[in-house]
Amino acid sequence: MIRVGVVGGGIAGRSHLFDLLCCPGFEPVAVCTTSVGSATRVAREFGVGSAYSDVAAMIAQERMDGLVVAVPPGAGDRVLPVAAGCGLPLVIDKPGAASPAVLRNVLATYPGLTGRTVVSYNRRYQAHVRALRSLLADGSLGALQRVHCTWTGPFRDRYASGDTYRGSVRFGGGVLLDTVCHVVDTLLFLGLGPLEVKRARLDRGSRPADVAAEVRLRGGGGRVSVTLSVGEGPEHWEIVVEGSAGRAHLVAAGLTVQTPAGARHVDGVDLGRPVEDLGRAERLGATVEEAEEVLRVLEHIRAAATARPWLPPRAKALGRLNGAC
Repeated sequence: MIRVGVVGGGIAGRSHLFDLLCCPGFEPVAVCTTSVGSATRVAREFGVGSAYSDVAAMIAQERMDGLVVAVPPGAGDRVLPVAAGCGLPLVIDKPGAASPAVLRNVLATYPGLTGRTVVSYNRRYQAHVRALRSLLADGSLGALQRVHCTWTGPFRDRYASGDTYRGSVRFGGGVLLDTVCHVVDTLLFLGLGPLEVKRARLDRGSRPADVAAEVRLRGGGGRVSVTLSVGEGPEHWEIVVEGSAGRAHLVAAGLTVQTPAGARHVDGVDLGRPVEDLGRAERLGATVEEAEEVLRVLEHIRAAATARPWLPPRAKALGRLNGAC
């Protein structure tokens, strides 16, 4: 039985606790949040034996085989150095930190961190995303020409509520860290990096947080033009990859590939939950270095967007997105 402690009692922390209870061979043994009261409530909700408000105390007092860190990005400065120093296998909820500098500093202090740590970007755990990665790696679509990404959902509403940390985040800490990070990681995972930011615009909405984005990237060593929009509409995400020998359409339900040889479909099956990386020999999540690269791209997007005012598209106003898609 793999005994696991969870740092964080919000939506992400609860999601990982649920996964631990559902995965055979895992046992959540302790929860740590910002207060003993909230940690106790979460522990009771999931039947966990111990509750803490101090990460170092939990690590010192509990016998654990792994640790899940699921805190808001801004808490990374405080939590990650303590978690990294414990020597345990780690699963860190995406994006891992608010800036690449935080991850760089942790890596510099704990050089062995990469071998025992993953950052849980969801798309990497899906069979159809991995299938597209293989197709791009072996050149099945020919010379790549362009990529178009769309992520939509009720994102603006999430920043209108003060019930979570999202109600108080500032510019650059909203849709970028919550959802654009998913898209950028998926593009890098598919082998479309390095990514260069050509232009970017963010919509602040009625609050300081960015709630929608339009980004133009160049990838694949300058060979691929990438257009990304995240905004208003029903919950949905898709990535369309066009090449000289075929076209791939990736959505939550599956992957459809069209080539001269015919059509192929791969269902969007989950290969496992992120917490299972604590017991896998070959882990599916992102390395800390890969997570740092995502944050580096986001930093460049934020800088480019700061220099440009938001100009809503004429055909469709962007503004909502669900970071959990």
